[in-house]
Amino acid sequence: MRTRTPKGMTVAAAILGLLASSAINAGLPTQASAVADRVSKQALESDPGLEYAPQRVLVRFRKGTPPGLMAGARGIVGTSARHHMKIVPGLERLDIGMDVPQAVAYLRGLPFVEFAEPDYVLQAVKVPNDVSFEQEWGLNNTGQSVNGSSGTTGADINMPEAWDTTTGNGRTVIAVIDTGVQWNHPDLNANIWSNADEIPGNGIDDDNNGYIDDVRGWDFYSDNNNPTDYNGHGTHVAGTICAEGDNGEGVAGVLWDCRIMPLRFIGENGGYTSDAVQAISYAVANGAKVSSNSWGSYSFSLSLFNAISNAAANDHIFVAAAGNEGYDNGETPFYPASYNPDNIISVAATDNRDSLASWSNHGISTVDVGAPGVNIYSTYKGSGYRFLSGTSMATPHAAGLAGLVQEQNPDWGYQQVISHILGTARTVPGLLGKTASGGIINAGAALVAGQTPLPAQGDECGAPAYSKGSEAHVFLWKDCDGSQRWHLRATAGGSPSVISYAGTVTADAAFVDVSPYSLEGGDTLDYTSSPKRIDYNLKMLKKGEDGFNFTVPASAAACFDATTLPGGARVLLGQGRMAVTPPFNLDTLETCGTPPPGDCGPPAYDSSTDNAIVLWKDCSSDRWHLIAMAGSRGFNRYSGSLLADQDFTGVTTESLESNDVVDNTPESRIVFDLRMSSPWYDGIHFTIPCSATVLFDASGTGGTNVLVGPGRTPVTAPFNLTDYGGCAP
Repeated sequence: MRTRTPKGMTVAAAILGLLASSAINAGLPTQASAVADRVSKQALESDPGLEYAPQRVLVRFRKGTPPGLMAGARGIVGTSARHHMKIVPGLERLDIGMDVPQAVAYLRGLPFVEFAEPDYVLQAVKVPNDVSFEQEWGLNNTGQSVNGSSGTTGADINMPEAWDTTTGNGRTVIAVIDTGVQWNHPDLNANIWSNADEIPGNGIDDDNNGYIDDVRGWDFYSDNNNPTDYNGHGTHVAGTICAEGDNGEGVAGVLWDCRIMPLRFIGENGGYTSDAVQAISYAVANGAKVSSNSWGSYSFSLSLFNAISNAAANDHIFVAAAGNEGYDNGETPFYPASYNPDNIISVAATDNRDSLASWSNHGISTVDVGAPGVNIYSTYKGSGYRFLSGTSMATPHAAGLAGLVQEQNPDWGYQQVISHILGTARTVPGLLGKTASGGIINAGAALVAGQTPLPAQGDECGAPAYSKGSEAHVFLWKDCDGSQRWHLRATAGGSPSVISYAGTVTADAAFVDVSPYSLEGGDTLDYTSSPKRIDYNLKMLKKGEDGFNFTVPASAAACFDATTLPGGARVLLGQGRMAVTPPFNLDTLETCGTPPPGDCGPPAYDSSTDNAIVLWKDCSSDRWHLIAMAGSRGFNRYSGSLLADQDFTGVTTESLESNDVVDNTPESRIVFDLRMSSPWYDGIHFTIPCSATVLFDASGTGGTNVLVGPGRTPVTAPFNLTDYGGCAP
């Protein structure tokens, strides 16, 4: 029974006080914390390797939470001040009066809290000190000597060819979220953004955006209106993007004429997640369609993840440095570059010989593309110039190109811009298998190609030109006669060993006239198990080419997905070869893959061939099942969590061995670390009320393919599990 009283806040606080007394005094559950630190992206901050602000946390309350409950929760943790993060509704930064681990543990235990986490420290990506060079080779490499080492002619991003098309129109706004920018640098001052809605120096928030006299951006680190740079890092980044060109002084940026928005959030000891979120929010609200982000950490933050993801609604492209420890980001994720929202471009660093820098992070599914990052000459604090190296220096090259492509194609959304940049990347051997594109950004190709617009959404007809002996991609197109007849061709590209392409095509009506193309004994094409689903697994080598054809009924919606792609392979659409990220709707090119609400029952699966997690709900109850499979890889490891606002019940496991971990402490959370060899699988079964919110997240050794429901619909984690299974009858 719910009691209504005029003193609702007092009652709520009293109730919360009773809940809190045991949670806080007990501290963090030791076993669950250890497991979560190891396997969950929401790693508990008790890990001494994670740095965070003392006496400060980030918390997101669920939509519709009564104000009294929120106020009571704030009171328990001893809040002295709170700050709202506009870009993520419900997210607050709380200044607290207790230890961070205690506060986070308590807040996470409240059913009306979506998540709580520390305010993690973020660092500018480290810059090696071996820098004393004299040429700006990244834009135009003629083979000139750089620090005694001759470069390779053409090992650059082909800027002169791009500048023949455009050097920038002076209207493109690019946010530099960093250590600040020396806005009065003689090579930058003409290209600094100005807030036209603010009257300088009057002490009034003229545009009512919450910031007084923010004429040139904002300093979130010091909370003032002077985002100047005391470090040099942000000024160097800004110069690569948009140092004034053709002015007889210093260097030229990727754009000669644009508007740099200085947003400082990093100081001497790094910066905090909350300030980064505020900077992203400011950039989006004030019209920046691109941001350059040469910073990060190995701490996963849902606050930062949500901020970046939400920025996509404004067509904002978030360009991020891959990191400088030489790690594979698929195994050791570096954030924000390793987050999976599709508005992120993750950038590795290359040298003047087209090689991946030895210290650059990489990852075939987690790093998108390379850009010059070794011995980069650009503007620096004190109105000077300096050579620096790092993925920090690679990132602004890509950010500048994103600005130019957006500028040239104002009708394109962020997905088209990113697909175009990755689709026109210049393939180099050193990045194949190291980045998703297998190449380096190519401004010359991107800008020249942009003069003749690629097919618009809904216009994917015509067979492309391609070489099966030198290109390893999926080519997908439909006939131009309005018949809705589609064709898929997967090519080996000269590979001496067998490569595989696998995925699904699903529709809300039965496919017509499905036919194979050049399939052999090792290939599979299943279109008989379900008339609304095509499963494919195509294998080839050298100059091999496999494929199939199908017709989609005129009134149907069809979703294409590629769950397995070889290193560097892309899905290229239509005669214009537009790079598209699956899963996507064949007509609209929008992301797809959501099973129909109430879709229940087990899918068909094979643990010896499926490299995936399958999830489904019983049709007669609220019981869920998770099966993780070794598949054709021979070995897989899946780690993740299920976080709920109600307790799980009836948690059981299946086929677990001694090295597997499943932990249900507390009862509102399940964390798992599952390892299996082909043809085996591991399973978890649990019951949760249909009204619950359950955040599912996972990562895996071979990428994470999550298939939900009897239709095996691919879903990208994290997601709310109960969105995909209706209440039992």
